[in-house]
Amino acid sequence: ISVDRLYKISANYQFQIAYPDKGTLGGIYLLRIRGNCFYDHTSASSESINLSSVGAELNFDTRLLRLLSASIGLRYTSLLSEKSFSRNEGKAGVFEVFIPVTRF
Repeated sequence: ISVDRLYKISANYQFQIAYPDKGTLGGIYLLRIRGNCFYDHTSASSESINLSSVGAELNFDTRLLRLLSASIGLRYTSLLSEKSFSRNEGKAGVFEVFIPVTRF
């Protein structure tokens, strides 16, 4: 699909849920649990296409082997648009497990 312009608007709200500070088996230490809610809307001007999605994330901030800080997340995304260009078209929602990467 070729479009002249794309316009995007999004909203994102991240919040702290708990600070358990608990370790298990000496190898994994759970520092914090965070939540995140989001909404995205994109419009393509030349094709009159509108795409919208909404979702939530649950992030677990951990320390592995007392050396390496890592986060593991669970994400649920639901497409609000009738037309989609993804492989998940027609599904009610998608669950994902992800590892966020921070770039400096």
